[in-house]
Amino acid sequence: MLLTIDLTEAVVEEAVKLKCSAIVAYHPPIFKPVRRITTATGRERVLLRVMSAGIAVYSPHTAIDSARAA
Repeated sequence: MLLTIDLTEAVVEEAVKLKCSAIVAYHPPIFKPVRRITTATGRERVLLRVMSAGIAVYSPHTAIDSARAA
């Protein structure tokens, strides 16, 4: 398992090289809906690479930083 703040192409390549089965990335790679996945952008390449390598991605990011204080 690999732990990171942002899921970048370099992080994914490191995970592949280390034969990781999962990546915990604080910031989710998908914030807005994705209509298709191509190699046009870094984000799309990251998604394709983790899928093709069979690497699970878990993103525990929360919206607590946007919550109003009580």
